[in-house]
Order: sequence, then C-alpha cells, then structure tokens
Amino acid sequence: MTTPTTRPDARAEHGSTAEPDTTEPRRTAAAGTPTGPGTTTEPRTTEPRSTADPDTTEPETPAARAARLVTESRTFAAEAGIATRDTPSSVFRLLVLSCLLAAPVQHATALRAARALRPATRSAAALARTPVEEVSRHLTAAGYWRFHRTKAALLVRAAGDVVDRLDGDLRTLYREATSAAELHRALRRVPGVGTHAAHIVLREAQGVWPDLQPYLDTRVLDGAARLGLPTDPDALAALVDPEDLPRLAAGCVRATLAGGTRAA
Repeated sequence: MTTPTTRPDARAEHGSTAEPDTTEPRRTAAAGTPTGPGTTTEPRTTEPRSTADPDTTEPETPAARAARLVTESRTFAAEAGIATRDTPSSVFRLLVLSCLLAAPVQHATALRAARALRPATRSAAALARTPVEEVSRHLTAAGYWRFHRTKAALLVRAAGDVVDRLDGDLRTLYREATSAAELHRALRRVPGVGTHAAHIVLREAQGVWPDLQPYLDTRVLDGAARLGLPTDPDALAALVDPEDLPRLAAGCVRATLAGGTRAA
C-alpha cells in the first residue's frame, strides 16, 4: 500500500505562515523635541493669516499736491533775501539774481552770490559805479567761480545800461510792454540778460505784476510733470490762488533741479 503524500498547507507555498503584523508604526519625534516617559507632544499650530484691511488711503489730488507745494516752497527771490516789491531797487536786484541763477552753476551758489552782492545792488547806479574786480571778488567769496570775471563785467554793464536807457528803473520796460512776451524781449536787450534770465524775472515778478499771470515757463512745466501736476499753464495755475503762483512756480522748478538740471 502506498502511503499518501501529505500536501503542504497552501499558505506555506506562498511564504511565512505568521499572522500579519498589526502594530502601528512608531512615530518619530521632530528634531529637538524631548521624548520619553511622561512627555506629551503639543499639537502643531498654524499661525492665522492676517486679516488686516488693505490700505484705503485716498490718493493725493493735484489740487492738494499743489497746495502742499506752495506751503513748503519759497521763491528764489525770498531765499536770496530779496523782498519782491514794485520798486526800482527790488526789481533791479531781481534782475541780478536772475542773471546769476541762469548760469550753469548750482542754484545755492547763485543765491549766496546774490546775497554777497546785496550792498552793491541797492540800485542800478550803485552797481554801475562798482569796479568789476570788486564784483568779481564778491562772487568768488560766495563760491561763484565759474566765469566770475565775465559775469562780473556783464552785471556792471547791465547796471550801466539800466541807468543810461531807463534812468535806473527797470519798471519802465514793464510799463511800456503790452504783453509778457514783449516784456521778455525788452529784458533781453539789457546786456548779459539771456532768454532764461528773462524767464526767471517774469516768473518771480508775476506776484507783483499780476497781469503777467500765469507765467509758467518750460522749467516750471518740466517740474510739474515730475510732480504729477498738470503741464498746461492755465490748468496748473488754476490749482492755486493767483498770489501763490510765484511759490508754485519755484516749487516746480526745484523739482526740475532735483532731476539734474543745474540752472534755475
């Protein structure tokens, strides 16, 4: 009789016969976290996202920006210690300042030079009598080195012309002019007064001679563009009261100077 062969259990044909491991895998603590008996692990928390409201500040309007500029600005004449009035002395000093500012020098240097020349510019006649070398020394003492001899000679010549042609009173040109453009041309006939110097005179004098308003030349409008203000002269002038136009113009010019332009 043949002994029957015992068939191995079917599970043995496929490997181990042990019961499957139902133990949960061990959790590994994060680095730096204490472990051991008695240690409890705090659950991780997530920082809440910020619920702060977005910035809802209203953008500054052109009118508000212009008003702030007027508050923060002074005219170049005021900064040079010149009280802008309708008098021969004031207007002549403004002419001298404009000639200094129109040169390719730092405007702060031109302002110092105008203050240094104050005793000699009390009238056109006083400057016309001043030796060129003395005027030149005043300029260099103020740091106005560039073309100081040429500039000194031109200032003395300008003073002599105002005395000879206009009896020492530049206001004659204003009285005879029928427009700002005509006054600009008349100023340019004074020796040493170029296009830009004449612009500065009219820009600063429009507070005294309101019929010149609005006198806003290219330097002013370039600065207005940099400040986000209108570049149309009438639209820019409409943002402020007429008496504030010289300060608005000066503030815009300073923005132009901040962009790298040297002459005011």
